[in-house]
Amino acid sequence: MAVPVEQWIAVRRLLDQSRGALSLLAAQRYPASRLVPGSPFLALSVPSSPVPAADLRLSWAASPPFSVPAPDFLPFGFVTYSAAIASVEPVENRSCYRLLTVAGPQLTFGPGSLFDRLDTAEALAHEFCGGGTAFRDRLGDPFDLCGRSVIPDVQTLLVSRDGYFAPPTGQLPPAGADLPHLFDGSSFYLGVGLDPLPLSASILTVSVVDSLPDAAPFTPDAVSRFLRSEPVTPAGAAVLALALRHAALLL
Repeated sequence: MAVPVEQWIAVRRLLDQSRGALSLLAAQRYPASRLVPGSPFLALSVPSSPVPAADLRLSWAASPPFSVPAPDFLPFGFVTYSAAIASVEPVENRSCYRLLTVAGPQLTFGPGSLFDRLDTAEALAHEFCGGGTAFRDRLGDPFDLCGRSVIPDVQTLLVSRDGYFAPPTGQLPPAGADLPHLFDGSSFYLGVGLDPLPLSASILTVSVVDSLPDAAPFTPDAVSRFLRSEPVTPAGAAVLALALRHAALLL
C-alpha cells in the first residue's frame, strides 16, 4: 500500500536520527549466539584468529539473479526504494562489489550496484523504523547471500604498536578497483557480518601502525568508555571487540 510522501520522508528522517537505537532493537530478533560478543553485529564468518590480508583469497564470479519483494511502504508513484530516495536526495547509481560467498579466508564477489543496496538494506531499515517487518520476513534467511544483493563496506580499525586506537571507519569500495587492492596489504581480516537493522554486510579489518598521536588507549576500559560515549555502528563495535580479543597477536 502506497503512503503519502510526507509520511515517507518523516520516517526516513527519523531513521537517520535513530540508527544506533534501532540496530539494538533489530538485534533482538536474532539468536544471541549469532552476535559478535560485545556488539549487536551478526557474525556471518569470523575466523578464530586474524588473517593477514595477503593470505585472503579473493575471487570474481557472475552474480546470480535475485528477486526483491515489492515494498508496500513507498510513496505514491514509486516501485523501488532507490527511485524514491533519488527523488528527494542527490544519489547516483554506481557499480559496486556484491558479496556472493564467504568460506574462511575465501571471499567471492560479483557485480552489483549501489541501488541494489538501497532497494534492500535501506528499505529494510526504513520499514523497521516505521514499525513493520513484513518486507524483512519475506526476504527470508538474512545469511543467504544469494537471496538478495549484498553490497559490503569495509570497516577498518587503526591500532598502534604502542597501544592506542583510532575510531573505526567504513568505506564502500567502488567496483573497478582490482580485487587484491580492496584491503591494505598490511591489514588483518577479522571477519564479515551484518548490521541487524539493514542486514547490510561489513568486512572487518584492522591495520597496525607504529603510532597514533592523540589517540585513545587500546584497553578494555578505554574502549568500553568510547562505546558508551560515542555513536558507533554495530560493525564498528564488532571490529573493536574482535581486535581487543586478538590484541596480543596484533600488537
